[in-house]
Amino acid sequence: MNAAHDKPPTSTERVFDENEIHRIMAGLVLAIFVAAVDGTLISVALLPIGKDLGMLEQLPWVMSGYLAASAVATPIYGKLSDLYGRKPLMLGSLLGFALTSLGSALAPSMPVLIGMRILQGLTGGAVIAMAQAIIADVVPLRERGRYQGWLAATFASSALAGPVIGGLVTGALGWRAVFALLVPLTLFATWQVSRVLTIIPTRRQRQPIDWPGALWLALALSSLMSLLTLLGQGRPPSDTACLTLAFTFLITAALCVLQEKRAPEPILPPEVLAMRGVWVACVNVVCIFFTIIGLSTVLPIALQTAAGQSVDQAALRMLPLTLGIPCGAFIAGRWTYRTGASRRIIFTGLINVLVALTAMAFAPLAALWPLALAMALLGVGSGMAMVTSLVVAQSSVAGRHIGVTTAVVACARTVGSAIGVSMLAAVLFSTLRDLAPLEHDLRRLLEVVPPAKSGEAFRVVIGVTWAVTLLALLTMLAAGRNIGAGLRQG
Repeated sequence: MNAAHDKPPTSTERVFDENEIHRIMAGLVLAIFVAAVDGTLISVALLPIGKDLGMLEQLPWVMSGYLAASAVATPIYGKLSDLYGRKPLMLGSLLGFALTSLGSALAPSMPVLIGMRILQGLTGGAVIAMAQAIIADVVPLRERGRYQGWLAATFASSALAGPVIGGLVTGALGWRAVFALLVPLTLFATWQVSRVLTIIPTRRQRQPIDWPGALWLALALSSLMSLLTLLGQGRPPSDTACLTLAFTFLITAALCVLQEKRAPEPILPPEVLAMRGVWVACVNVVCIFFTIIGLSTVLPIALQTAAGQSVDQAALRMLPLTLGIPCGAFIAGRWTYRTGASRRIIFTGLINVLVALTAMAFAPLAALWPLALAMALLGVGSGMAMVTSLVVAQSSVAGRHIGVTTAVVACARTVGSAIGVSMLAAVLFSTLRDLAPLEHDLRRLLEVVPPAKSGEAFRVVIGVTWAVTLLALLTMLAAGRNIGAGLRQG
């Protein structure tokens, strides 16, 4: 039986008209803005936070703690929303996000701030996945790509605005005001979402919650994200902490798999993860976010060292990538709506990414327009592949699994981003160390390696991302022609 033809979720037993869908979208856009802007809003404020609270060595965990908690919470929220409805989970996560934002603004020390950020990830990390699941609840199958593209455009533009807003607020009012700003924004988004989601009936199923599975999943994902964070900070894989986290991940992941096979209502249903449309979409999302988030971290370093750009100039050179993503999402949404040719769209996006990476490997970093065009093409191709992959995953499962499926894809996005940042940073600095073996300090390393050699190190990074994107393309080929077939009939 093809899951794409299964009955949609209970809330879609009636057809929503266009005005109702637009009302729901208006509320979700506000929630997406709050969740997305938080990811980049405090990036500019990290140094002032470290100077004020001290313990600079713990500063990376202000960002990493949020990401790890978000990865843990997302699939659990997704499953609970399938059982109890999207509205209570969405409103609860937004209110929790507001409270933890206030706690972050009032944090008296670095450990308290990191703790608040972890709670913030647990409460608000699933907002984006929940919004995407709501779209799948109320929008017909063929039109989902169009609306998911709007959400993707909101996410990208919000993430772009984050550093600008954060920099202005930090400069004028201090870093605590950055967190305080999120409180009224989140409360307003909560009010707006509560108004528009009243037209979606709340669904409740009396099913036992798989708490053991949730525990093992949380331990597995938190140990994996912590391991990736340490590797991204330059810890060698042979470090005791890294080995301990790797061992913990393997054990807890195995226990999670055993639990999910026997649980009556598993947090991660094995039949969902076994569907080609789901696991192929997850592979695509991991590879795409590995590339774009990893390069977004490494490329500014390369532009400052190999091309002699200032911080402001390097940030502006990243604009084509950031703006290209919503453009690609919009193109994919319209293409899916008109033809349903999801497999072709994903292939086109991945090929565009490969072409862009090839051009970036050969274009001098100091060359403005060739690099800008390559990065724009990278953004467009990435936006096409990521949005269509999500729609394919949602179209591959029965309606009662929409929430957990969307959350699993969102979790893949977070994990792919963490792997990309840690691996590409490790590749870059490892290559630079080979060029200057006597220098061990990272800051000095960037200064002593000649610009031409730094450019060579960046090309090694491009080669790694090219291979990862090729893996996604080969996975699509191996999956067969039935991927996304339901969209052509939806």
